[in-house]
Amino acid sequence: MANKSIDLKHHLSQSALRRQSVYETISYSRGNASPNLVNLDSGVPASEYFPFETLSSEFLKPDTFPLDPNISSVSQPSTKENDGFLGWLASFFTSSLSNKEDGATLDTLKIARYKQREGDFEVSTLMGYSPPAGLAPLETWVKDFVSKVYRPGYSDWATLVDIGAGDAFAKVLDVLASPGDGCFVDEWSYNHSLARMRSFKVTPFPVKIDAGGLDPGDLETILRNWDESKRGCSRPRLLLQVPVGQNPTGITLSAERKRAIYAIAVQYDLIIIEDDPYYFQQFGAYVRESTEVRALKYAKESNDREWIESLVPSFLRFDHQGRVVRFDTFSKTIGPGCRLGFFTASPLFRKHLMICQNNGTLQASGLSQALVGTLLKEWGFDGYVRWLRGLRGRYRLRRDWTIDFLHERFNIKQSSIFVAYKYKKLVVDEKHLHVVDHHDEKEDHGGGTNPLFEFVPATSGMFLWLKVYYHHLVETRSPSEARTFLSDRLWKGLLDSGVLFRPGFVFQGRSEEERDQVDDTFAFLRMCYAMATHDELKKGVERFSKFIVEFFD
Repeated sequence: MANKSIDLKHHLSQSALRRQSVYETISYSRGNASPNLVNLDSGVPASEYFPFETLSSEFLKPDTFPLDPNISSVSQPSTKENDGFLGWLASFFTSSLSNKEDGATLDTLKIARYKQREGDFEVSTLMGYSPPAGLAPLETWVKDFVSKVYRPGYSDWATLVDIGAGDAFAKVLDVLASPGDGCFVDEWSYNHSLARMRSFKVTPFPVKIDAGGLDPGDLETILRNWDESKRGCSRPRLLLQVPVGQNPTGITLSAERKRAIYAIAVQYDLIIIEDDPYYFQQFGAYVRESTEVRALKYAKESNDREWIESLVPSFLRFDHQGRVVRFDTFSKTIGPGCRLGFFTASPLFRKHLMICQNNGTLQASGLSQALVGTLLKEWGFDGYVRWLRGLRGRYRLRRDWTIDFLHERFNIKQSSIFVAYKYKKLVVDEKHLHVVDHHDEKEDHGGGTNPLFEFVPATSGMFLWLKVYYHHLVETRSPSEARTFLSDRLWKGLLDSGVLFRPGFVFQGRSEEERDQVDDTFAFLRMCYAMATHDELKKGVERFSKFIVEFFD
C-alpha cells in the first residue's frame, strides 16, 4: 500500500491562505440535513426552464483511424491523407450519411433532460452550475483514468476538472507562488507560460536542456549554489516541465531523467508542475525508410493496454510525497474548443486549487463536460485508448513527412542531432527549387561546407525546433545584435515567402545578456507540423528551403 502525501502547506501562497480564510468564513455546513430539504438558498435557475430537452451528437468510432497510416499507404501508394477522418470527411460532402457504407464510422450519443440510468449525464444538471470538482460522471471517469494510466506513487491523490492547461497554470501560480518568487523553466519554454509567469510577477529562471531535455546536473548546480543577493529573490520552489514533446523543442524526458529530477525536487523541496498535453503523442524515433519498411516496423507494436505501459511514465509515477501537480487537457485529443482538462494533485493542493477555481471560473462548462464525458463513456477506457493510438499514428505520419521533405531539400547528416547542409548543385525554376545532383554524403559533409541549421528529430508532440547558424554575421556584429538581426530577417523573410514559423526568441527563458555570456550564437525557429496537410507540409518545406539557401548565399 502506497504512503499518503506529506504535508507541503508551507508551499501555499499568501493569496491561497487568505482565500481559504474567506472561503471558510462565507461557507457553512448543512449538517445532517433531511433528504426532503427544501432548498431556498442557492441562486440557481429552475431546470425545467432550460430550452434543451435532448442533446445529441454524431461521433466517430474509436477505431476510425488506422493504428499506422503507413499500412494503408502500402496498399494505396498515394502518400496523401486519404484514409481515416479526412477520407470520411470527403465522403460526407459527396454522399448522404444515410448510406450505411459511407457513415460506417459514425455513432450517436444522446443526453436527455433527466438521466435514464445511474451514471448518465443529464441536461437538467449540465445546463446549471456544476460542482467545482466537475460533474460526477466525468469526475468518476477521470479518477479511473488516472489510476489506470498514470498510477501516482502515493495513495491519497485527488483530481479536479478544470477548463484546460492554460487556466490550470494560472491557478497553480496563484496558489503556489507570490509576486517576487521565481520558477525554474527549460531555457527554451512555451511562450504563453513565460508570459503568464511574468503577469503574476514570477521570474522564470532557465535551466540548460540538451537532446534529452532538462539537464538534472545543471538544475542541481543552480540549486546548490543559489545566491539570493545576486539572483534578486529567494531560491525558487517551483519547477515547470512539459516533459513529452516539449514546446517548442519537441524533446521528451526519459524515465531515468524524471527519476533524477524528482530526486532533486525531494532534496531541495521543489514542487514539479507537470504540463503534459502531448503525453499520448509519443511516436518513437524517426525512421528514414520507405513507406513499406516503416509500415512493417510500426506494425509490430503491442495491443492497447501494452501500449499504455510502453509510454514514458508521468512524473506522478515517481511521486511518493505529493509534490507533483499535473494537469491534462482534452485540447490535443478531443479539441481545444472544449476548454476542458483536469488536475491531479495531493488533497492539500487540490483543495486550494478548487477554492481558487470557485473564486474565479466557478467550474468547467457543463455542456463540454457532458458531451466529452458521454463520448468517453460510450467509447469506454479501451475505446479511448484505441482513439489515442489512432491519433498518435496520424501525427507521427506528419512528423515523418516533414522530416522526409527536409531530407529531400537538404543534405542532412544524421546522429542524435540532424545537421542540414545545402546540396552543392541547385537550380531554380519559376516555381520550385529542384535538386539536380545528390552528391555522396561523405563528399557533401566534407570540404568545409557550412551547415545551415540543425534539429533534434521529434519523438513526440507537434514541433521541430530549428537551430539556425549564421557564421558570417558574427564577424560584423555582437552575438546579440547578430541574433536579433537574423531572427527578424528570417521570420519576416519566410513570411514574405509564404510560410509562417514561430520565431524562437518568444520562447527565450534567458536574457540576451545571459546568452552572450554562454556564447549562444544561434537563432531559432519553431515549425509545427500538426495542422498542415501532406501537400501543405511539402510546399512549406520547399518555400523554407528556397528562402534559407538564397538568404545565406
